[in-house]
Amino acid sequence: MLNEMGHSMFQKYVDALTLMDQVIEVGQTEDAATPVWDKLYTFVHANFPAPKSAYNADWDSVETAEFEADVEEMVVMFAKDRDTLETELRKIPPVIAEVAFPVYIARHLLRDQRVAINPSKLETFTEFHNRYGYMIINGADQHRK
Repeated sequence: MLNEMGHSMFQKYVDALTLMDQVIEVGQTEDAATPVWDKLYTFVHANFPAPKSAYNADWDSVETAEFEADVEEMVVMFAKDRDTLETELRKIPPVIAEVAFPVYIARHLLRDQRVAINPSKLETFTEFHNRYGYMIINGADQHRK
């Protein structure tokens, strides 16, 4: 599907996956991976909405159902093996919820591709943690139960 400017409405997913592949290409060394990872997540933070369960969310406006839906996205993600996660991650049109897509990328890079990063060196880590940390932590806790 193309919008009036001629761009696919899924272009941000394609662009994010291209950046993810660039991280994979250089991901064996921390010094090489860090700036490419930051480029990826600068793009992600600019183009994908933060989930309702983000730490910096206006908690008065977050409905329990929205929060539970964000956490359930993580429970589902944690249950996927490498092949399933990567197959679903690369599907266009997307089959992953928009707010979960950035976490799927991180999971694939860290668990499946074993990209070498040091979170303390990433400029984008604090924002990633603010957006997705709470739903990842709660999703992991529920997945382990």
